[in-house]
Amino acid sequence: MNLWENLRLAWEALMSNRLRAALTMLGIIIGVGSVIAIIAIGRGTRAAVIGEIQSLGGNLISIFPMQPSGSEGRFEMLNEDDLDRLPLVVPEIREVMTQDLLRTEVRHGAKRRRADLVGLSAGYAEAYRMTISPGRWFTREEDAAGARVAVIGSKVAEDLFGSEDPIGKAIYAAGYPFTVIGVVQPDTGLLARAFGGFGLEQMVMAPGTTVRRITGTRDIFTVDVVVKDGADLDQVVQDIKAYLKAAHPNGEFGVLSTQQITQALSSVTGILTGVIGAIAAISLVVGGVGIMNIMLVSVTERTREIGVRKAIGARRSDILWQFLIEAVVISVSGGLIGTALAQVPVWLVGRALDIPLSITWDAVALAVGFSVLVGVIFGVYPASKAAALDPIEALRYE
Repeated sequence: MNLWENLRLAWEALMSNRLRAALTMLGIIIGVGSVIAIIAIGRGTRAAVIGEIQSLGGNLISIFPMQPSGSEGRFEMLNEDDLDRLPLVVPEIREVMTQDLLRTEVRHGAKRRRADLVGLSAGYAEAYRMTISPGRWFTREEDAAGARVAVIGSKVAEDLFGSEDPIGKAIYAAGYPFTVIGVVQPDTGLLARAFGGFGLEQMVMAPGTTVRRITGTRDIFTVDVVVKDGADLDQVVQDIKAYLKAAHPNGEFGVLSTQQITQALSSVTGILTGVIGAIAAISLVVGGVGIMNIMLVSVTERTREIGVRKAIGARRSDILWQFLIEAVVISVSGGLIGTALAQVPVWLVGRALDIPLSITWDAVALAVGFSVLVGVIFGVYPASKAAALDPIEALRYE
């Protein structure tokens, strides 16, 4: 008996028990659909996050305080002296930028809301590609002078000013007056949405010097440095670490470049996608057990048919291939249906995160190939049992 004849018999057997065949396929459908969707979503989100980090440029390095090992004391912070010394010790640094944070209340007239007053250097707007409209970002001269000017997030502008133009108006943050000179447009980046949708549109940004004068401290929350083009980023990171160890022997600091962040995220998301995909693949094994169970029932129900076929000349291999192909047809059909249904969660997640997600052929091949393997593995025993039936005993079976 040739392959096409076996396929025809397998299809007829499935069509004669449609409901049972559909329920048998369910585990395969769920397993294949889950694996393909998880791989597509994992790859797509990883590419989107890495793309956003890389869009900032490969020459940014962040320096931030960390809890010293084995210590419950306060963090040792960077300070204004470090801003002057770092470019001298590490000449590859083109610009040093600061971040300071003060949680406070901001108000305009009778309207008020909670917001973070963030002290930033003048270079941040360019380095992080902020969109300021209407208005402008503050200048280096305003930063050096400690000018009380502010660039507010679009949500802050909406809450405090409504439809009124905020440029040139006064607001109060931490009890101090600031003149609004610009509005940052909504941060629709994936990274901001991943952390609950909290982005620049929720902040009040002012020169770092101004914020430190308000807080009365020379400590700096975070320092970002821009490295000159062509510099060895890894060597710059090592030089910065050496400076910090000498200048702050009791402190501990994290020093991360955009390249290191990209590599770490790529590695972590790849591992997570693989682990979650493997967990989802367990349902394929469950589906395989279902296939074996149903095929054993089918062998029992068709014992007399097997006896008749053997009596008229069917060989052991013919019976074996008939039932094995039937199991594979069930698993492959379930795999194809699962592949089609995987489009739904992929489309929904892509729409929710506003990122392009697509199902790749290698993911489809992996999932469907695994479903075929499941069909073969779990179909061998029922097929072997059918092929081993004695024709005389099979013909007597009622």
